Amino acid sequence: MKLGIIILYWKNKSLSLKLLNQLFEWKLRDTVLVLVQNETEQDNFPETTNPNLIKICSSENTGFGGGMNLGFEELNKHSVDYTLLLNADIEIDKAVVLQLTEYLIEQPNTFAVGPKIVETFNGETKHYIGGRNIAQFVNTRIEANATHQLNESFSVDYVIGAVILLNHHHLQKTGFFDEDFFFSGEVAELCYRANQKGYTCATLANNIAYHYLEEATLRDSLYKYYNFRNRFLFMSKHLSQKKYLRKWYWIICKDLIYNLISFNLKGTKTALIIIHDVFFKIKGNQHHKFIKNKK
Repeated sequence: MKLGIIILYWKNKSLSLKLLNQLFEWKLRDTVLVLVQNETEQDNFPETTNPNLIKICSSENTGFGGGMNLGFEELNKHSVDYTLLLNADIEIDKAVVLQLTEYLIEQPNTFAVGPKIVETFNGETKHYIGGRNIAQFVNTRIEANATHQLNESFSVDYVIGAVILLNHHHLQKTGFFDEDFFFSGEVAELCYRANQKGYTCATLANNIAYHYLEEATLRDSLYKYYNFRNRFLFMSKHLSQKKYLRKWYWIICKDLIYNLISFNLKGTKTALIIIHDVFFKIKGNQHHKFIKNKK
């Protein structure tokens, strides 16, 4: 059994370095570790070396999906069986990774598996055990509750991308991430494609990873933009999901009206950009519409 691990770096050097050093300490056998560095001309970790570490630099910001796809392409050269995707702001134990791997070995029809995510943001902590269809539901993340027994696995529509272990052989059949999404929704869309091919996705509620989100000033603009726009992209790509289009047109129109009557200029601008880009079917990286001097 050969394991591939991909970490995507984008302007979070201290977190990435901390995670890399933790992985080095695990001393996992038959492991290939790929560090993909987005929007950088040169290696940001010149002093970080390891026999199992491969570094890839992309001069462009290719987003989550594009960056991970570069890692997938590299791992194809090494004939890995399973691929672990990790956010740089994740804390996870070696034992959890081994449990996830064991689950995929025992459940060969499973495409993706992840742990319960304990996520902290602005002092508030929530426990998530996966996600639901992003066209059908507004709040897609499933919060753990008393009915979720610690020793059970749960079938989910998608595994939360902060920590996700993929069966790499199945990945060859589903294809890689759709880079049109750029950020948000690409994991849900990939898992949907896997489900259409008869594979399943699961969360192991008795395994835990910790996700510490920094305060995001762009959460109500850039993050919101991709969250909305990519739902329309998902529905337009998968014909069976188009039945939810009217619902989402109504949601975004209500959001625009609310921001107008509350004189929220930032919210109004974001809603108008979403409506414009949905109508004209704009895809990919649109960071420049929210971050000055970024393309």
